Amino acid sequence: MRLSSIARYLELAGVGAEEYSLGARTEDRWCLLPVPGHGWEVFYAEHGGRGARELFGTETGACYYLYGRLVEQHVMTGRLVVRPS
Repeated sequence: MRLSSIARYLELAGVGAEEYSLGARTEDRWCLLPVPGHGWEVFYAEHGGRGARELFGTETGACYYLYGRLVEQHVMTGRLVVRPS
């Protein structure tokens, strides 16, 4: 999974684009950003901070982590929707 494809996978799982931000920091969303020279980071942007921040050496690892976090939230709240591709 890559930055160019993760939005489609999230859409298929019923995760709305208003819940995450890809490539930019956006307040009150899960964010996935490249870290120049260090890989990738995933975090929840809130009150100017980076909560639940995780660093990854690969884009693929960061994408799968973000996907898992968002889908897990939907499973736990009963909002998971599986749509045919």
